[in-house]
Amino acid sequence: MTDPRPVEAVLFTSGSYLSAEEISELAAVEEEEVPGIIEDLRESYADMDRALTLFEEKARPSFGTH
Repeated sequence: MTDPRPVEAVLFTSGSYLSAEEISELAAVEEEEVPGIIEDLRESYADMDRALTLFEEKARPSFGTH
């Protein structure tokens, strides 16, 4: 599996919702891997019970607080 840290860093620093294509380009990962990485990150953050969480709007993920 691809290292999720570059995707996590892109989402964390972007401050906006990004498409899989944008994430792929910025994180230097294959676009088809992005949805699986996003799901893994979502589960990981949900399991940690932290204020930071992964949101999605129109299939475009972004980090935020709840």
